[in-house]
Amino acid sequence: ILYKEKKIKMQVSYKEHCLKNSLENITSILNTPSDNYIREEKIPDVSKIDSKNAYSVDICILHVDIRESKKLYKNNSFSSLAKLYKVYICEVISILRGNRYIQELKVEGDGIWGIFDISDLSNISSILETASKISSMIELINHHLNKKDMESLKVGIGIDIGESLLLKSNFDDFIWIGKVFANVFKLSSYGNSNTFDKEIMVSERFYDLLDSDYQKDFSWNEIRNCYHGEVLDKLILSSFDKLG
Repeated sequence: ILYKEKKIKMQVSYKEHCLKNSLENITSILNTPSDNYIREEKIPDVSKIDSKNAYSVDICILHVDIRESKKLYKNNSFSSLAKLYKVYICEVISILRGNRYIQELKVEGDGIWGIFDISDLSNISSILETASKISSMIELINHHLNKKDMESLKVGIGIDIGESLLLKSNFDDFIWIGKVFANVFKLSSYGNSNTFDKEIMVSERFYDLLDSDYQKDFSWNEIRNCYHGEVLDKLILSSFDKLG
């Protein structure tokens, strides 16, 4: 698994740029043998990845993004906003980590995304189940926010599968590159964007791999050119019965 809990580095230490080192680095990377760039069926172990190679692999990405975040800033105090984001980030990450096929997590602004191993395509339905849990958790969070007279959350969820490059920089950062990221960010931006847009948006590639029981929860969105639907988790929804 690529994701690891660690302290966030809030500062970067100064290091003077050296042109000579840059020239050597450019030459070294561009002269790397093509055999160092490998196609894999499964996300490789991080121990295999270094600054001189890269891997191509099919992955699934689930991206969650907050809608109308300007309202949150406008209608909540600083302390309320901090509490809201803490709850949102913690609970979404907790649900993503609850899927055994998760490989990496990242938080960027209002967005949270997870990368999943799909070397076994039977994993696909579990990723939709994760999306349904997130959708239901947002409803549960909103129940508590409303009791505190705080602005409710509205999110869009996008899911897509596709090929991605995985590489490592000279600064020990693992980097994912690929069209699939642009696609999934676009899908999540459509979710709950208008009254005709449902919360979960999935690509045609992802939809085609779902079991028929899950496919029936989705319909084709002509405007967005993808499938969309509302899928909720019964266990989380049942907790509403216990709330006052």
